Amino acid sequence: MLGLATMGVITAIGFLIGRHTDLATLIQLLTTVMVIVQALAQIVALSVLRRRQPTLRRPYRMWLYPLPSIVAFVGWCVIYGYADKNSPGRHPIEWSLAWLALGCVAFVIWARLEKVWPFGEREISEEYVTVPTPDAEPAGA
Repeated sequence: MLGLATMGVITAIGFLIGRHTDLATLIQLLTTVMVIVQALAQIVALSVLRRRQPTLRRPYRMWLYPLPSIVAFVGWCVIYGYADKNSPGRHPIEWSLAWLALGCVAFVIWARLEKVWPFGEREISEEYVTVPTPDAEPAGA
């Protein structure tokens, strides 16, 4: 129920912002938030996973790793950096950072209410199901 109410409030805020801006501004703002939350965070998450779980079986390989990650990270940073220049007067970088800060505040409030990290014990478990490789001998053979 709380999740539904939260999404309703966020949708209402987005609607109010959309009523006072044009569609191009709204798309620019959403794109800059997407760059931070999705593109840059995924690149960092991939690097962290590979460092923490080097033996984890992966269904794919990234050629020349970590070079493609570095190139993608730099490319997304350039796109993000030019957001203000491409949209003078709209300030998409500032709005995206404010939205990110609001998300951090919401997380801290939630974590305090639920008594989880950083207000409680860390619940990170890095145990993964291991899938036998096709060339491995079957157990008991």
